Amino acid sequence: MKTDRRFKRPLAYAFFCTLSLACWIACSQVCFAQQLEGDLLSRRVTLQVKNGSLLEALGRLAGQEAIPIGWELSQDDVVKHDINVDVEKTPLKDVLDLLIVSDPSYCWKVEDGVINFYPAFNRDERLQELLSVRVKEFNPPKGLSVFAFRDAILGLPEVQKFLLTNGLEASHGGNCCGGAIPYMNREFRTGNAELRALLNKLIRDGQVRIWIISRTGKDRQLIHLSL
Repeated sequence: MKTDRRFKRPLAYAFFCTLSLACWIACSQVCFAQQLEGDLLSRRVTLQVKNGSLLEALGRLAGQEAIPIGWELSQDDVVKHDINVDVEKTPLKDVLDLLIVSDPSYCWKVEDGVINFYPAFNRDERLQELLSVRVKEFNPPKGLSVFAFRDAILGLPEVQKFLLTNGLEASHGGNCCGGAIPYMNREFRTGNAELRALLNKLIRDGQVRIWIISRTGKDRQLIHLSL
């Protein structure tokens, strides 16, 4: 039985239109991400750190210059005070490269519009796996303290399942940089996203500007998440 060509043509045209629309959307997303990355890296910042740590430098960029930063600590991380930077109104990319020259144990890249620092070597596989956990939904109430917000993230069913499966537990220590305790007064919701993407969105669009994740303890069983 032959198929009428009159029916083939509309179907082919509809398929072509759908494919073209999908390609246009994908290209638009890539172009937007590239523009976002370029705008971020070209921002001019001021940073003065003398005999300081990488934490101090990143904390100042986040706190004083409102640069969104995510930091995945190395399993061999040791606090060193060998960061010496004195720049004014310098492109962010150049400043980040200076920090890496001072501490080559880390690298950086832009993900989700956020500067992500990660180990150049000896990367913690469990932290990588945890940050790749896909979260079905996260819709916390407004008005939580940053500590309660962090605990809500660590209490997500997907995160708890990962911790239990791998013999890990969440630490509930203080915030990374001290100071006043901020409250999350803006609405925040996301879904079907990896934990890293969730954290990046939080500091890109929210009231805090840095997240830090690490694993410590005698048996490296404690997961620390600081906001």
